[in-house]
Amino acid sequence: MNDKRALCVKNEQEIVGVLLYSRKYNMICCLAVAPAYRKRGIASILLKEALDKLDRDKDITVSTFGGNDVKGIAPRKLYKKFGFEEGELIEEFGYPNQKFVLHTDKSADNVIIGRKVTVTVDRPLGR
Repeated sequence: MNDKRALCVKNEQEIVGVLLYSRKYNMICCLAVAPAYRKRGIASILLKEALDKLDRDKDITVSTFGGNDVKGIAPRKLYKKFGFEEGELIEEFGYPNQKFVLHTDKSADNVIIGRKVTVTVDRPLGR
């Protein structure tokens, strides 16, 4: 956490949620919420904060359980809610997983900044 690559949520002195991320690889490395604290929006808060810290001009990746794995239901739903799309099937630590990708931000603000555009005014100023 001192390297600013980890986020946590605490209830008094107890850590109830944690997210690790990598700026170097522009990825979410680990997201976990204690069972007693799930379904309270903690994972969403952590994920939103991490996405704000990562480079939206590049794809952001995360891997989670495969579609047929019951352990993947909640995390896959969360990532999809944030706009991640299913990617390639992979194996990590001898376990089948799936990569999810949040593609480069294609919002109007991000696309226009730094580019030459032509503007047409269709009415007099102030009307």
